[in-house]
Amino acid sequence: MKKIQIIAVSIFTIIGLVNLSGCGTKTKAKPLSEVLKTVFYAQTVKHDNTIVYTKGGTGNSIDNYKKFKLDFSAGSVVVLTDYDGNVFTGSYILSADSKTISLSGLNPSPTGANGSVTLNVLSFTESPAAVLLSRVGGSTKTGATAIEYNLTTN
Repeated sequence: MKKIQIIAVSIFTIIGLVNLSGCGTKTKAKPLSEVLKTVFYAQTVKHDNTIVYTKGGTGNSIDNYKKFKLDFSAGSVVVLTDYDGNVFTGSYILSADSKTISLSGLNPSPTGANGSVTLNVLSFTESPAAVLLSRVGGSTKTGATAIEYNLTTN
């Protein structure tokens, strides 16, 4: 009888150890504030829900979006390179709820923007780093169309 008890205790101990070894610590997902600390390039861009640019695409109606990038890699400094090649430098703030990125003090000031651009965060992923943004108020360069940027780090 003692042999059976010892075997039973041993089996339960082994099962318990196997279960515990499978319980690794899960890594916590990075917040958007951490994901943003890089340079993003346009993968796709939509104007009024119509795709006008796809990276590597041959039928892009606005192929110059290959120049577009948002560089958040220098702390609170942002460098926006627009599709026409113009470069604007300023600062950015991510809202507390991570739903809005405000670019301000942009120099030179983008046409009609008074030095500011606001972007709504529609979604983001950590790996690979990607953000889906919509520009609040559009851009005077594009006829005030609604613009949606799907940006990644490559």
